[in-house]
Amino acid sequence: MGSLFHVTVATQVSCKESIAQWKDEGREIVSVGMEGEDIAKQSLPATGVFFLGSESHGTKSHVTEAADSVVTIAKHGEAESLNVATAAGIVLHALRS
Repeated sequence: MGSLFHVTVATQVSCKESIAQWKDEGREIVSVGMEGEDIAKQSLPATGVFFLGSESHGTKSHVTEAADSVVTIAKHGEAESLNVATAAGIVLHALRS
């Protein structure tokens, strides 16, 4: 079966409250966006909470501000952004590396 059955997917109503709860639990908040440190050069937290925003707007500013780290996926060529599903796959692969 797919990864969906092996990872926790949050469906909280309040993003700010969820972030506070996860921080209280000692989980690291990682924002994946257009600006940040190259994900390939980072040691990602295995129990981190990863936020991926929309292709055109990225993550909300309050998420980026609350994040413990902000990472980006290096792109080559003329593409301005990645599809969020593609970005999520790259993040999951980076967690295994």
